[in-house]
Amino acid sequence: MSRRLPHNILIIGWCSVHRVRTDRNARTLSINHSPSKRHARGSDVDTVKWAREHGEIYQIWQGTERWVVLSSPEAVKEVFDKATLRVTMDVLSGGYRMLFMPYGKHWRAVRSVVHQCLTTKNADKMKAQQNLESHRYLYDILTDPDNFLDHVKRYTSSVIIYSTYGRRVTSLQDPILQAIYTETSIFVEAFGTRFMVDKYPILEKLPRKLQWWRAKYESVHQKEV
Repeated sequence: MSRRLPHNILIIGWCSVHRVRTDRNARTLSINHSPSKRHARGSDVDTVKWAREHGEIYQIWQGTERWVVLSSPEAVKEVFDKATLRVTMDVLSGGYRMLFMPYGKHWRAVRSVVHQCLTTKNADKMKAQQNLESHRYLYDILTDPDNFLDHVKRYTSSVIIYSTYGRRVTSLQDPILQAIYTETSIFVEAFGTRFMVDKYPILEKLPRKLQWWRAKYESVHQKEV
């Protein structure tokens, strides 16, 4: 039974995805035929022409590279807004990061809280702290111009962290800042990875212990909270 389990999973997954694609066929955008390879190199005018000829989503070849061109707001929304990021959203973020939330009741509630924090009245309260950080930033550049980029990092990080948590960042060696940089690098890695569960959502039906993609990122989220 154990040897046949992966094969069964793949078969069920394929059937599920095939069914979803079939059901959505009437309302989703598909990749249309591409311009001939000999005409694939052209100007911006050509891309507009190809969009009219081949539709909102079409592909072109640049040498051995395949480029997919999105030529309408609807096409961009279809491809990017509806993309499923189950590992980044559900595992690494625990479903709480607004950046990865799908639009809905939860997203609107979080947006309402964020909006209250960014009102003009609250922004005015931060002017004194931002002025302090600006003076420190200018001083650092004048006294240590060789490390310009580090001063930019410290300044921007301190403004954001003070506005959010009420504490300053006086050095790039600040442990909280180092933790943020570490987590950011993990998010960049996860965000740029296409996990199998993103393509085959039915894998989420597996027992939790068999969901291999969770092992690495769940511990990161638990450490974060």
